[in-house]
Amino acid sequence: MQRLMSAAILGLGSEAPVIEALEIVLHDENIDPAFAALMLSFPPELELAEAVTELNPQALRRQRHQLMRTCADAVGGLLGNTVRAIRALEASRRYEPNPRQAGERALNHAALLLWSCSGNAESQAEVIAVAASQCSREAHMSDRAAGMSVLMRQSKPIRDRALKDFAEQFEGEPLAMDRWLMMQATRQGLEGEPPVLEDVIRLLEHPCFSLRNPNKVRALISSFCNLNLAEFHEPTGKAYAWFEAQFLSLDTINPQLAARLARAMDRWSTLIEPMRSLAQTSLQRLATHEGLSPDSAEILKRSLECQA
Repeated sequence: MQRLMSAAILGLGSEAPVIEALEIVLHDENIDPAFAALMLSFPPELELAEAVTELNPQALRRQRHQLMRTCADAVGGLLGNTVRAIRALEASRRYEPNPRQAGERALNHAALLLWSCSGNAESQAEVIAVAASQCSREAHMSDRAAGMSVLMRQSKPIRDRALKDFAEQFEGEPLAMDRWLMMQATRQGLEGEPPVLEDVIRLLEHPCFSLRNPNKVRALISSFCNLNLAEFHEPTGKAYAWFEAQFLSLDTINPQLAARLARAMDRWSTLIEPMRSLAQTSLQRLATHEGLSPDSAEILKRSLECQA
């Protein structure tokens, strides 16, 4: 299934086999729910980026989203039925940490996420309502995380309300707040809204973030640079300038972590213009900066030597 999806996204195949396979999975009442959840999961952008020799992050994101939307529109009824059936089942029983229930929750999450890509306004209203209910304070953490993933794709008022409630509940729990930072750093920007980078810059000043805390750095800065390709590798170069400042600050605090962060630029030579030249220039500026740690200097040197 992943091969079919990847081929369709990259223009090497048709969407028809993907839709047909999804219909088979969603119609099969005897299929293992955990396996079905995997079948409904589309390959991440990072994996797709590794499969191309010339990377256009914005086009890749659009192509992936377009396929997900086409599929969601085609099998939206089945996705909705799946979500409703599993939610009704969960409401009728006690929670137990067993493989069957875990698989059903995973299927619910995968179906809800794909359903959220539908262009049907009525479906979207139900999706948002379901996601919001999964973010209730009584919800299981995996349900809440899945609900938040869906709400992060919605408009700013909906996102802000969900993020505020999450932060208020988990303010004193470091691991949960790591997830809170990461879901904001990795969200897909919406047309007409400011770049995600602006949110990330704002979060650098949040009380829960510290450049001296490796987990917070990974959750916010590394997640943005490594996982949010379309927002990090953007054609103005603003994200690269921001990256340089964060990298140099981090190199004086935790050189090993800074060196790992520098790996976010490893794919610079596969980028299309103008990102390729902007990334190369950024790396060159960093590589010639006085006082770099040996670890960071070595990583930057290797990255610059890399060619497509």
